[in-house]
Amino acid sequence: MAWITGPIAIVGCFYLFISLPRTTQLYFLLWNLIGVSVYYLYGSRHTVPSP
Repeated sequence: MAWITGPIAIVGCFYLFISLPRTTQLYFLLWNLIGVSVYYLYGSRHTVPSP
C-alpha cells in the first residue's frame, strides 16, 4: 500500500502548503533555507575524513 499511500500523502501536503497564506509560505521557505544552511555548515565542519 506504500505506492498508493505515499503519493496521496504528497498531494495532501502540497495542497495544505498551497492553501496557506503567502506570508506563512515565505516564512516556511526562509526557515528551511536557514536550516539547510546550518545543517550544511555544521556537517562540512564536523565530517570525519575517510582513511
